[in-house]
Amino acid sequence: MTNFIDNFTTNVIERIKLAYELKSDRSLCKRLNIKAGTLSKWKIRDTIDLRLVLSGCQDLNYDWVIKGIGNMFSEQPPNASTPEDIPKEHIKAFLDTYWSTANNEERNWLKVQFQRCFPEYKDWLTFNKLI
Repeated sequence: MTNFIDNFTTNVIERIKLAYELKSDRSLCKRLNIKAGTLSKWKIRDTIDLRLVLSGCQDLNYDWVIKGIGNMFSEQPPNASTPEDIPKEHIKAFLDTYWSTANNEERNWLKVQFQRCFPEYKDWLTFNKLI
């Protein structure tokens, strides 16, 4: 029987969960758009579809995901758009849709990401006495 601690697949999975602050395998499955059975088979067989996993984690440093070395996040995501390329209406529509379908864990994740990416957001929350 394989020890999951020394298992390559489990190490990759745990790094991704750490990076996105995912508490459960279910959250990871949702992020990667895979079924729970698929994840379970990956763990048992110590095989993983790296192309699928990495395509769902383009902002992560591939060396960190696979080997655990280097920075967690890439310096620049592949094919990154400039803010001018994305209409504000699309961003708002995406956030509205995401928020309306997200569970508490996913909403907390989004809040953390906003505070990480936009220091002004935390200042705005403080100024408006929302935190």
